[in-house]
Amino acid sequence: MRINYLAVALLMVATSNKGRAQGPDTARINDLATAISHAEGFGIRGTIPSRYHNPGDLKAHPDSAPLAGQVRLGKAGHIVFKDDEAGKAALRDYILKMVDGRSSHFHPNMTLSQVARIYAEDWRPWVKAVCSELGVPPTTTLRAYFHTGAVLSTVSYRQLPAPKPAPLPPPPVPVEVSMSFRPLPAATPAPLPPVVSFAAPRGVLEAVLDIPVHVPPLVEEDVPQHGKLRAVTALLRR
Repeated sequence: MRINYLAVALLMVATSNKGRAQGPDTARINDLATAISHAEGFGIRGTIPSRYHNPGDLKAHPDSAPLAGQVRLGKAGHIVFKDDEAGKAALRDYILKMVDGRSSHFHPNMTLSQVARIYAEDWRPWVKAVCSELGVPPTTTLRAYFHTGAVLSTVSYRQLPAPKPAPLPPPPVPVEVSMSFRPLPAATPAPLPPVVSFAAPRGVLEAVLDIPVHVPPLVEEDVPQHGKLRAVTALLRR
């Protein structure tokens, strides 16, 4: 039987490379740890991550094995580290366990949005702050972020064509409407007022007017008249 030594050599190399899995990028671990510390409020005076030197706001059970640099546990189970460097190292190790499969809560195929729902109580602003600092969308998986260096979960959509404008409706057809009206009846003329005839003025007034009246002269003729009195007398005699 002839043996293909080249195929055997390639198989051995592939098997050797498969046994040596490439670990996540250290720089990306540091970037994610920094983004998480900022989302947790590390560096802000008075917050638990700042007071406990715990940038990841990590918790532990009282019966759990203490981590490197752990001093004690706070009232709510937050770990108190001896200094900031010990807390940062613990956070980086916690992220590494998420990626290599050693974590009991996280796995590499989880998106950052799924990680946030487990990691933080108020997860919406948490994932928004983390993804904004990393420059990736919340749908990015841990595997895609650490091993490929590319955002595999982004989706590109083909631009939809612009909608065609709706055709204009046809102009309205003028409709001639013939309308016939019944003529109104002629108005009845108003009755003329009755003719009132007045008799010629007869009676007392006319009788009075017909009575001869003798007006004696105002001035006796034999009385000598002078000046204006003579003129008035002349007028009365006319």
